[in-house]
Amino acid sequence: MCRKPAFLFAILACCIAAHNARAGGFYLQEQSDAAMGSAYAGAGAAARDASIMYYNPAGLAMLDRAQIAAGVSTPAGWADNTDTGSAFAGAPVGGGDSDDPMPFSVLPHGYAAAPVMDGLWLGIGISAPFGLATKYDGGWYGRFDSVKSVLKVTDIQPGAAWRPVDWLSLGAGLDIQYADAALTNVASNGTSAGPAKIEGSDWSTGYNLGLLAEPRKGTRLGLAYRSPVTHTLDGTITVTGVPGFNENSGGTAKLHLPGIAGLSLAQEITPRWTVLAQANRFSWNRFEDITVIRDNGTVAKSTVQNFRDTWSFALGAEYRWDGRTTLRFGYQYDQTPTRDEFRDTRIPDGDRNNLAAGVGYALSPNLTLNAAAMLALIKSEDMNVRRNANLAVIHSERDDSEVLVGTVGLAYKF
Repeated sequence: MCRKPAFLFAILACCIAAHNARAGGFYLQEQSDAAMGSAYAGAGAAARDASIMYYNPAGLAMLDRAQIAAGVSTPAGWADNTDTGSAFAGAPVGGGDSDDPMPFSVLPHGYAAAPVMDGLWLGIGISAPFGLATKYDGGWYGRFDSVKSVLKVTDIQPGAAWRPVDWLSLGAGLDIQYADAALTNVASNGTSAGPAKIEGSDWSTGYNLGLLAEPRKGTRLGLAYRSPVTHTLDGTITVTGVPGFNENSGGTAKLHLPGIAGLSLAQEITPRWTVLAQANRFSWNRFEDITVIRDNGTVAKSTVQNFRDTWSFALGAEYRWDGRTTLRFGYQYDQTPTRDEFRDTRIPDGDRNNLAAGVGYALSPNLTLNAAAMLALIKSEDMNVRRNANLAVIHSERDDSEVLVGTVGLAYKF
């Protein structure tokens, strides 16, 4: 494992757990309690609180005063797996279905923003933009593909925004990321079987840019970009209980995270109603494989992924019920980057239809409570892959599944 001396950030990384409320692939969009209520429509244009800096750093300079925002999201998921002919060395592999492989986890996030001079704002955020957590029974029929998969990516985002004129704000920031991964499965030599584990961690950096324009009162247009980030995970490879294949060595693996381009709209229709829209483009084609290289330069394992670039689209609205209460709702369509011929049980993803609703309630002139829920309806997909030197053939069907995510948070203005 990587042992770079960054104790504080390592603690933060361990506190932010990956979860299965992810969007397409293993992207986690649950970084704002207010934005979830509208299914993230207008997330980069509606400057509700300091959390806008995650979706568009330019939004910092559109805030009215110094503030902090923090919250937490938790998921509950359901999925049915069906063995459709898995085999090992030509014989049925056996084992249970291991339904609902979604362990409970928690995703916190926090942001702070303040003006430092006329038109210039600084901010900092802590989020988990990418993550994955699946856990199957050790004896399930897909055990030669995966048993447990954990990926946690923590992002520390210092940023700044400048508002040179009233109708325009420009923003930029750094993405200082800590990635930590552990992947387990069962390995076999044909007669004996035992656990195999790959784990590693790494620090890396990227950047984010944003523009937020208000060409006329009540209309805001946002354009934002988060750069791709590449991690070189440094860790260990272990295999035990498999004579001839046992191993305990060091190794590295590349983790290519996508860039994200977003276009946002927040359009006030009446003093009470605001219509919201969002389109995001993800450069997932960078995630071509998971290849683990031993310290001696040989390949320990390589799993083809061949992700494709994807889009997500969202529409939503806000309704100001009264001076203290705002209601939100929205719909999002989110494409999966997985391809039929390479999809596996670690990322058994499918296209998603996401339905969301939320509320913001002013507890006082300075303190607002935001809460929301989103139901993700995930399309059924098949998995047909070969593992363990082609001895194992995994044929699996994941039926239509659902993930319900709840979130709650507070925003305080100074």
